Formats: sequence, C-alpha cells, structure tokens
Amino acid sequence: MMDEGLGTWRAALTLRRRAYLALEVLACLLQPLSQSGEEGGSWPGNGTELPAAASLLRLHWVRRALLLNSPLLQPSYRALGSLGRVRLRSPFALKLLMETCSGRLLLIFASSLWLLGSWTLSLCERSSNRSSSIGLLDSMWLIPITFLTIGYGDISPHTYLSKFICLLTGITGVCCTALLIAVVSQKLQLCSDEKHVHNFMQEMRLQRQVQQAAVDLIGSAWLVYKRMPASHPRLARQLQRGLVTAVHRFRNAKQRERRHRDQINSMMGPSKMYQLLQDLNQRLSLSCSEFDQRLTSLTDKVDGMASDIVQISALLHGAWSSPRDAEWPLPVE
Repeated sequence: MMDEGLGTWRAALTLRRRAYLALEVLACLLQPLSQSGEEGGSWPGNGTELPAAASLLRLHWVRRALLLNSPLLQPSYRALGSLGRVRLRSPFALKLLMETCSGRLLLIFASSLWLLGSWTLSLCERSSNRSSSIGLLDSMWLIPITFLTIGYGDISPHTYLSKFICLLTGITGVCCTALLIAVVSQKLQLCSDEKHVHNFMQEMRLQRQVQQAAVDLIGSAWLVYKRMPASHPRLARQLQRGLVTAVHRFRNAKQRERRHRDQINSMMGPSKMYQLLQDLNQRLSLSCSEFDQRLTSLTDKVDGMASDIVQISALLHGAWSSPRDAEWPLPVE
C-alpha cells in the first residue's frame, strides 16, 4: 500500500500475494512430530525427518524481522526511496547490515547455522534404525567441520535428508568464507587520507631515487669521458660497465616513478574527478566568455573600419567631382 499509494489493503491483495500468504500459513502448520510408538504420533514412513525439515521453512520470517527492526520504515527513508526509485525491501536491509556491522552479522549467521543444522541433523538421524545413528553432540561436531570444508570422515550421515543438510552446510560455508575474505580485505584497506599520505611519501622517495640515479649516471659518464685511457682496456671496460649500470638504475627508477603515477591516477576518487571536471568546465566557460568579448571587440573594429572606408570613399568622390578640376592647368607634353 505504501509503495503503490493504495487506499485500502484489499486493492493490494493480488492473486500472487494470496498464494504467498497461503504458503506462509502452510509453513506455520508444519510441526516436527514426535517419534513415539503411539498411533498417529509419528510421521508415516521415515519418522520425523520430513516435518522437522519442513518446519525450518519458518526461517523466512528472519528477513521480515530484519526489515521491521531496520530504519528503512521511517518516513524519511521512504521519501528518499520513492524519489530515488529504490525498493526498501529486506535485501536492502541485509546490505545495510553488511555495510555497518558485517563481522557481527557473519558471526551470528554462522552460530545460528551451527545450532539449527545440528538440531535438524540429529532429528533426521533419529528416524534411521541403526545403532550408529548421529546424536546431538555428534551433529554439533559434524556441522562445523562440514561448514569449514574440512571433512575428517569420522562421522557420516545416513539418511538422504541428512546428507542434503550437510551438502547445504558445505555450500553455505564456502559462501561465508568468500564473504569473510571480502569483509576482511575491505577492513584492511587504507582510507583516503592514509592513501594520500602514503602516496605523497612514496612519490618523494621515488623522486630522490631518480635524482640519485641521475647523479650517478652523470658521474659515470664524466669518468668515462675524462679518465678512460686507451692503453688500459681493463680499466676502460670497468668504467663502461659502471656507466651501463648507472643507466640501468636510472631507467628502473624512472619506470617505478611512472608506474606509481599511473597507480595514483587509477586510484583517483570520484570526488576528485568531479572537482577536476568542474575546474575544467569553469576554465572552458571563462575561455568562451573571453573569446566572445574579443569577437565582439573585433566586430566593432571592423564596423568602424567599414564606416571609415565609406567616409573616405565619399570624400574622394566629392574631391574628384569638384568644379575646380576644370581650372587646373593641363600638363605639357
């Protein structure tokens, strides 16, 4: 109703939402039945494994609880979301939690998975009529080992649903490991101020290395030019070798400095890029205004020259057409 601006909840209750609500009610009705010998007290066939696993479908309420306990339902968030066309749903709340408290969220998720997986695995293993069925303590050992993808092989599940739970736990463990690596790498990154300080000091050090390499290169070239005797080829080769080494060091220092500058340019933040674009736009605007002023002044000067030329042509025409021209003596041949 809030997203679509409806006045009544009956208008928002479409066929798809009705089916979704029916599935939620069905998930609430599923209960893990007891495994007693009384009639009607156990699940027909394989005992309690199917109702126990089906009762875990109520865990989808966790995402709704995250949404209700998040600040996304505030009017300010709703207004900004509607203006920015952002759907304020449970995935957005989960991303917000990963941004603010990622380590705590991963710890709670891993602990909850450990406890729920152990309880469900032990409940599913009770239906198997084997003496080596997995108990609760063994399940609490098997689930973390599978989650960490270690797999010693000392304990193995027997029922198909238990194997599926272990497989799902292993896949979730791999995904959580990838998320943990991403979170740790993000926490270990330098902030913008630390990057600026480090880049400045690195650039100063590389400049000193380039200057030192240039000084060594000039000194080696001077030694080769002044002190290389033609009668001592060994000393000449030694001086030439020092010159080649100095040239190699100078080239390596320049290459490291060039790579560092390229890295700084690639790490340029969006704010700095926006500031550079703003400065460039301002300079272009000033250049355009200056060019317009010069073009206007040039147009005025051309108009003035055209009016002067018209006046000069009128004066010349008046001078040539004057009646005093007939009284002038003709030139004698």
